[in-house]
Amino acid sequence: MLFNTIFLTAFFLTWALLGSLIWLVWSIRRDTVGAIWAFPFGLLGGIGGGVILPLLDVNDGLGIGLSMVGALVGATLLTRAAYRVWDDYGLGARFAKLAQPAFAWQNTQLAAMQGSRPASDEDGATIDSKLVDADDYQPPAKES
Repeated sequence: MLFNTIFLTAFFLTWALLGSLIWLVWSIRRDTVGAIWAFPFGLLGGIGGGVILPLLDVNDGLGIGLSMVGALVGATLLTRAAYRVWDDYGLGARFAKLAQPAFAWQNTQLAAMQGSRPASDEDGATIDSKLVDADDYQPPAKES
């Protein structure tokens, strides 16, 4: 019983690893756009593709090799489907809206109501080099 559990765990981990390798290749190819979204689909596709052949009662040495190929095919199909959903439904823009802090959204809305543009980091005060003289700088005295 314990041997079977260890053996099945090793197979599931191998199928998941093959799925994550397919996910990695697709993520690099797409410059990691939507990679976090597609990662669980790559793992599940690898495991699902690997499980199909043992469920069809192909249990010999050929079945082990074919289950690895099935894991690659399943991961490829499900990862591609996940990226397709990401692109077709614009999930990147939707998740970006959710990731904005509330104060940034309120600042944008307030600026839109007032007819101005929202404040940004680029709007900071500039330093006038005529007013700052590095030679006259005196560090504060230490208290003893």
